[in-house]
Amino acid sequence: MDATASPEQRILDAAARCLVSKGYAGTSLRQIAAEAGVALGLLHYYFRSKDDLLLALVSRTIRRNIDSLHNALGAARSSTEHLHLGLQGIRRDLERNRDDHVLLLELVVLALRKPAIAEKLRELYGELLEAVTVECRRAVEELGVRAHPEFNPRVLATALVGMHVGLAIQLLLDPGNRAALRGMDAITGILEATGCYSDPPR
Repeated sequence: MDATASPEQRILDAAARCLVSKGYAGTSLRQIAAEAGVALGLLHYYFRSKDDLLLALVSRTIRRNIDSLHNALGAARSSTEHLHLGLQGIRRDLERNRDDHVLLLELVVLALRKPAIAEKLRELYGELLEAVTVECRRAVEELGVRAHPEFNPRVLATALVGMHVGLAIQLLLDPGNRAALRGMDAITGILEATGCYSDPPR
């Protein structure tokens, strides 16, 4: 536990640990407060319910992902690097951020039963899709690709995010499934073979 973290940060970090290890149904606010080393009343000051905590955790993850996306791709020196860095960013996330994917799936299940949660989750995903859409449009423009008249960067972004989530689920169910990770390498290889880029950064 980081002694320098704010009470709100400690509560969020403790909630993440509890929810990942015990699941939504198996975690109580009292357990989270004990894990965070704070009084239950202080937890209620920041978060009214487990729903609010889970939403805050997923919101934090999605916004971190958006920041990471812009920071990584903003450093790209060419469209070649732009594509390569984007695909490798997805691969790194799949390898390193298992707990984030567990929390997201917990929230998705909750959203299926609670319309208010579903609406908030759609808003969060809308932010992520908009960020990815911007990068898809930028990549196509920089490559000078003659897009199909009906090309829609938003549709492409939706497909990429869906692929990302689908691969994450496969790895949660079968952590030893290296094919899920190699799928990103395969996409990179296809792009290289079709001439979309041929000199990825080292």
